[in-house]
Amino acid sequence: MQTLLYNRKSYVSARALATNLGLKPISDRKVDDLSSSPLVRYGSSKGSFSEDTDINSRSAISLVSNSMKFSEFCFSNGFFSPIYRRFHIEDDIEFPFLLRDNYHHGGKDIVFVENKEQLESIPFEDTYGKYYVPFYDTQYEIRIHWMFGDIIKLFVKRPIDSEKASFIRSSYKGWRYSLREDIENKYTKAKEITHSLCAALDIRFCAIDMAYSKERDQYIIWEVNSAPGLNLNTLKLYAERLREYL
Repeated sequence: MQTLLYNRKSYVSARALATNLGLKPISDRKVDDLSSSPLVRYGSSKGSFSEDTDINSRSAISLVSNSMKFSEFCFSNGFFSPIYRRFHIEDDIEFPFLLRDNYHHGGKDIVFVENKEQLESIPFEDTYGKYYVPFYDTQYEIRIHWMFGDIIKLFVKRPIDSEKASFIRSSYKGWRYSLREDIENKYTKAKEITHSLCAALDIRFCAIDMAYSKERDQYIIWEVNSAPGLNLNTLKLYAERLREYL
C-alpha cells in the first residue's frame, strides 16, 4: 500500500488526509519501516530513498522548516522575511526583538524582548541556542493555501476577544482564522508573492503565513508550512487536488 509520510506534530490533519486519499499514514518516527519512498510527504523530510517523492520533496520541506536557512533563502531571492541570527548576549541588538527557536510550531516559542532590563531578567539557559529575530509591527496577518499553481484558500487572522488578544497572532494567544471568500480582486500583492515564492521553492503545496506592514507598505513572509493544520473544508480541497496528481 502506498504511503503518506507525516511530521508527528501534524498527525491529525495528515492522518485524515491520508484516509481521504486511500494512503497509509506513516509517522516520521517510523520512517525506518519504509522500504520505498512515500507517495506524499506531509511536513517530514526524514528518510532517504533512491527515488524520492516529488509531493513534496525532501529538500523543499527541509528548507522551509529551517527558519535560519529559509530566511537566508528569502534574502538571496528578493523576498522580505525576518532574518534569523544566532543569539549572543554580547551582541549589539536593537530592541524590541524576538527570541525564537530555529525549528518551531505554532508560535509557542516566541519570546518578545522589549528592552535591556527584560533581557537581563531572562535566565541564560533560556537564551542558549535561540535566535534573534527583528520585530516588525504589522496591521494584519493572512494565511494562503497554495496547491499546484493555484491559491485554493485565503484566511485572515481575527482575535477571538479583541481586549485579550496578544499582538502575537497565534491560536494560543487568542487568534483564529477567518475565511475570505471573494478574493479575486483583493490581496493582489500577497497573491503575487505567493506564486513567486512557491515557484522559487519548487514546492507542490503549502500554507504561507505573511503579514502586512503599513509602515513599509509591503508584506512580510513569516513562514511556509509544508504540513498545515486543515479544517474539514480545506481538507476536502487538499484531497481533491492531490488526488489529481497521484
